[in-house]
Amino acid sequence: MVKINGIEKSYGRKKVIPLMDLEISQGVTGLIGPNGAGKTTLIELISGLRRVSAGKINYYLPSINGKSIISVVLERPSFPKEVTVQKYLQFIAKLPGTLSQIHLSDLLKIKDVLDEKIGNLSAGYLKRLALLVASMQNAKLVIADEPFSNIDPATVDAILSYIRESKSRGVSFLISSHDIRELTLVSDKILMLRNNGTLKLLEPGKDKLSVELIGNDFAALSTFLKANNIENIIDGKRVIAFPKNFNLLYDTLRGYNGSISNIKIQEMDEKIRSEFNSTSNDS
Repeated sequence: MVKINGIEKSYGRKKVIPLMDLEISQGVTGLIGPNGAGKTTLIELISGLRRVSAGKINYYLPSINGKSIISVVLERPSFPKEVTVQKYLQFIAKLPGTLSQIHLSDLLKIKDVLDEKIGNLSAGYLKRLALLVASMQNAKLVIADEPFSNIDPATVDAILSYIRESKSRGVSFLISSHDIRELTLVSDKILMLRNNGTLKLLEPGKDKLSVELIGNDFAALSTFLKANNIENIIDGKRVIAFPKNFNLLYDTLRGYNGSISNIKIQEMDEKIRSEFNSTSNDS
């Protein structure tokens, strides 16, 4: 769908995105990485909001008047604040090539806020509205930056259902997020953008990946995970888990009574890798 050949992005002497090749295929592609790695910049380059400093991005998507149809949903969507949701959707519906998408409106529960001014909507409903507008524009690729951040669980569930429903109708997604659980629930593949600007395809279940867990009682957390057949080690004041299935890990953690302040998927450094290997050999 999208093929990236040797792109770079620099601001003055600072190179934010070094030489990069990437292909985004049909389906749902997740994008993760530490803050400052360049995820938002990469999304802006692919969506056309910024120009590459070098290289080329080719789009193999259905087009209207020679232009590929891509919709972008930013982390903080911007709309006219004094207009009601219904009037704004009526305006969008009059634009050439738009679709009604009533079933998606019901799925996202937009009808509950049709009479509200957009400026009064919560962060969750702003994201629901942005996703609905993306579908009304008949986009075949939706690029979403942090769609699961700062929203309530009901909105998370609604967005997950929206992604699955849209995917079943041939719509593809590129989703940048720190919310690994949600990405693993809908993504066909997940890419990690590292601080040095390189991309790596994550393959959950292989020992080169681990999950860092930080809680108020790391010893109790480690014992709990082992009791649920999830291998882990204690490294300082954190627990490094090696789940064979990431969804299983998150489901298991729902039964943990203690608090967990941080969950982060990562590549193993050499120290963790050697400890993991020795643990595996002991068992």
